[in-house]
Amino acid sequence: MLFRSTNMAPGDVVNRYVTLENNGSLDGQTLALKTEQIGAGTLITDGTTTRALQLTVSSCSVPWNPVSGECKNGLVTGTVSSELNATTIGSLSNFTNLVSSSLVNSGSFKYLKMSLQLPDQSETSSNGNIIEPSVQGKQVTITYIFNLSQRTAKITNS
Repeated sequence: MLFRSTNMAPGDVVNRYVTLENNGSLDGQTLALKTEQIGAGTLITDGTTTRALQLTVSSCSVPWNPVSGECKNGLVTGTVSSELNATTIGSLSNFTNLVSSSLVNSGSFKYLKMSLQLPDQSETSSNGNIIEPSVQGKQVTITYIFNLSQRTAKITNS
């Protein structure tokens, strides 16, 4: 999945809502996520300061309302679970297990909120020139990749 956000200011959060379905015939386990990034290093990996984009993932037991951002489908209020605490996107280049995704039954859905935040920060300029490293005017393309492992093998007797 590829999402783009533009003109983010320090402190801004952009939420994207993703519905994953296990439409296979077997249950799955250990839902994991990784990111691929192309673009400005200051938005991908933190150096001596916290400047890089941070990703937080939450799940809801019912579909998210993408207009209000609530874990609520009509009159039904769902339960929110934390899946991934704020993590710099560059540190997600290997698959990272989501917390409450140990079992994903066949035919079930995972309703995720992917929250991308540009940390609140100040930058210095000298005579009107931006001092590097900077996030101003920079961009990055992020691809989210999900992996669901097959359930544990079992023995069936008959």
